[in-house]
Amino acid sequence: MPKARVCLLVDIVWLLLALASQAWPQGIQVNPSSLTFPDLQPVGSPLSGTLQITITNTGTQPLVISSATVTGDFRFDSSPPSQSVNFGTVQIATGFLLLFDATAAGPRTGTLTLVDNAPGSPHTFAVTGTGFVGAMIQPQLTKVTLNTPIFGPIGTSLNIVNVGTPPATVTKVAVSGNGFSQTNNCGAFTTQGETCQVNVVYTPSVAGPQNGTISLANDGAVNPATISVIGDVADFDITLGPTPSAATIVAGQKANFPFSVGGFGNPGFDTISFSCAGLPTGASCLVAPIPQTVPPPGFVPAVLTISTSPRLLGSLRPNRPGWGWPFAAVAALALVPRRKRKLSTALTMLIAGTMLAGVVSCGSSVNPNGTPAGTYNITLSGTRNGLTRSFPVTLNVQ
Repeated sequence: MPKARVCLLVDIVWLLLALASQAWPQGIQVNPSSLTFPDLQPVGSPLSGTLQITITNTGTQPLVISSATVTGDFRFDSSPPSQSVNFGTVQIATGFLLLFDATAAGPRTGTLTLVDNAPGSPHTFAVTGTGFVGAMIQPQLTKVTLNTPIFGPIGTSLNIVNVGTPPATVTKVAVSGNGFSQTNNCGAFTTQGETCQVNVVYTPSVAGPQNGTISLANDGAVNPATISVIGDVADFDITLGPTPSAATIVAGQKANFPFSVGGFGNPGFDTISFSCAGLPTGASCLVAPIPQTVPPPGFVPAVLTISTSPRLLGSLRPNRPGWGWPFAAVAALALVPRRKRKLSTALTMLIAGTMLAGVVSCGSSVNPNGTPAGTYNITLSGTRNGLTRSFPVTLNVQ
């Protein structure tokens, strides 16, 4: 094969490889991959079905969505709800709610269409849901959190809606979980859209989050209907940062780890005690200042200081012989008669050895309580009202 043709083929291969290795400037991905509403949607219900959707830009350049439309019994959760919105520029990702209002029983279908600057535009996605005709009750909220900074009761009222067309009856309301109680005025519903109220109260006995469930037994299509409840009292967080979680020091030095304390403020209940686990020999930890109050929802700065001990100490004077008598002995040698010089030579060697021993004993000595070299995983824990939060740090001692 001629050399020119071989060179041309090589150039084409390199060009194809280069094109294949380049990501598209913009890319689009929709999650969940199947846009299906999981629950039955009663026809004419005053509560719309909802589906959380995320659009992700998988490319390297901004994604511009010039038009977004949806058809069928579905709408965007805009203000007011509409079947078209403008998402504009998406750098990384954007999220939105799609609403479902069934107009008939059975499978309902629609199409989500995105017109954008990514390859393959317009992008279309099937949207499905199931309409329902029959008795059904539905909580207006399926999850509620009761946050309180103090050890006292906190409560809220939850609406229960008759979303079906026939009458429905709530036969029993029960609540589970430590510290939760409820009262209600629920019973028989006669018309669609009618409501009753469940009053849930959380009276905590311990700090931190507790989980519970409200169950509504009924004669509708979804039995029991449930509401998840979370009670959270006197809670707090301790968070390391923004500095790294590891430090390298020489034995005898200190390492500082700034962190922050945040949570629900409550003067009188916010004193936090700190402790460290995993400290090496000769090391100690100190937190300053100790946060006394934690303002909601702010944070209080603090610093964890880990101190280590040196492995070498200075001169140990009790081990050093006195210097006065060796020098006096040397001076006395000058007075020794010449005929006794052999004896004086032996004495000189003895004195020189003694002086050398003094020099050697003058050096540094090992501290048995010094911090050994090594890598140590240390955990700082803060405890408040029986609730403990913690974070790890790594200390490298040389």
